[in-house]
Amino acid sequence: MIVRARAPLRMSFGGGGTDVPPYPQKFGGAVIGTTIDKYAYCTVSERPIDFVFKSTDLELSETYPDLQSLQYDGTLDLPKAVVKTICPNDTRKFELSLFSEAPPGSGLGSSSALMVAIIRAVADFLKLEESNHSIAELAYNLERVQLNIKGGYQDQYACTFGGFNLIEFSSGGVSVSPLRINDNIMQELLASLVLIDTGKSRLSSNILSRQIDSYERGDKRVMESLHKMKQIAFEMKSALQKGDLARFGELLGSDWEWKKRLDTMISNSQIESIYKKALEHGALGGKVLGAGNGGHMLFFVEFTRKRELLKSLEQEGYPPISFNFDNQGVVSWKLVEDGVLA
Repeated sequence: MIVRARAPLRMSFGGGGTDVPPYPQKFGGAVIGTTIDKYAYCTVSERPIDFVFKSTDLELSETYPDLQSLQYDGTLDLPKAVVKTICPNDTRKFELSLFSEAPPGSGLGSSSALMVAIIRAVADFLKLEESNHSIAELAYNLERVQLNIKGGYQDQYACTFGGFNLIEFSSGGVSVSPLRINDNIMQELLASLVLIDTGKSRLSSNILSRQIDSYERGDKRVMESLHKMKQIAFEMKSALQKGDLARFGELLGSDWEWKKRLDTMISNSQIESIYKKALEHGALGGKVLGAGNGGHMLFFVEFTRKRELLKSLEQEGYPPISFNFDNQGVVSWKLVEDGVLA
């Protein structure tokens, strides 16, 4: 038996950073965003001997004879953490193969999507009952606590639940509220968004570590920015539900301006040049997705000027990336052999 799972990548529209501890425990955080039809995959297949971990896109492979020999060494630590935590014993050996449609540092939550897909696939392979909340919570604990990868809560919950959500964070836990948005509004929003890849990946943990340090020092600039970004998340929710997409586009830009105040490394000359060009050619607002300093950028443009914006970005060497919204979240299925459904 083979189990395959996939989890969607995510776009964060507003509030990103307010999900990073310790801010949400004291003030409460809120993030609004959606998932898209780009995915991280995990395949689990039974083996007679050894645990095998593979990443097909990174061309990595490691083999271990038993659970006790698993060691965190910076290579394939995500699947190792899942196996060490939820596999009860060594009686069932298997191969775990990973593939992501976006590389690490893309700003689309690819690492967390991969972790969520791994948990879903391994849990189903072992016939363990796991709810969406338990998958997201375990993904957060493995990434942020056990592996000490800096970051917030939003990615794990967004990639697990899928769709448009307002996700709120507090000392009491995490609340995921699906947004009810008219289909006409959703279609017009999709037609008005432009996604590009800057071609530069970044290590989000460095930026987030400095943000946390600034918060803990009581930096007023950082505190004000986080408060404003949380407010913007709620304003975005209202704009989307009302169908005021021009306002949504403006708020996208406002979130970016406040986000840049969190750390000097969030933006750079390349990003500022792209952003300036986009505004000159019809974008009402935009932002870098994820922690900043690279990865993907998202713009909102009124549809009548979309071709103008696309042409401008293409001339600069940034062709648009086609995407659609995903509303399923993490899913899994079974096969009796590769390519043959059970």
